[in-house]
Amino acid sequence: MNKKYVCTFDYGNTKEKGALYLNDEMQTNFIIKDFSEIVQKYNLNIKNCQIIECSVKNSKRVKTNIPSQNVKEFFKGSKFFDMTVNYAETLGMDRLVQAYYLYSLNKEPQLIIDAGTFTTIDLVSAEGFDGGYIL
Repeated sequence: MNKKYVCTFDYGNTKEKGALYLNDEMQTNFIIKDFSEIVQKYNLNIKNCQIIECSVKNSKRVKTNIPSQNVKEFFKGSKFFDMTVNYAETLGMDRLVQAYYLYSLNKEPQLIIDAGTFTTIDLVSAEGFDGGYIL
C-alpha cells in the first residue's frame, strides 16, 4: 500500500507549527523549524506527501521540493469551498479554516473562540461564516 501523507503548516503570529496526517489521522505535530526531522523520520517526498500552508503570505517559508498549496488559494470571492463568507475584512486564514471545519460538521449556528496571541470570536451559521471580533 502506498502511503499518502498530508502535512499542514500554520504560520501564526508567535508560533509556527505543523502536523502530519495519514488517512485523516494525525501522526505527529511539530514546530516548523523541525520539519526536516519529520521528512527523514517518515521518509516524506514529492510522491507521498502534500503540504497545506495556512499563512497570510503567499510565499513558501519552508525550503522543500514537496508540493504545497496555501489555504488562501481556496478562498474565491465570497466562497471558501462551499461555505459562503459574509465578512472577510480582517479575516485570517486560520479563522477561515476553523470556521469551515465547524460548518462542514453541521449547519447549526456556532461560535468559535480562539485564545491565541489574539482572542477571536467568530460566528458560523447555516449560511456560512458571518464574521466576528478580534480582541
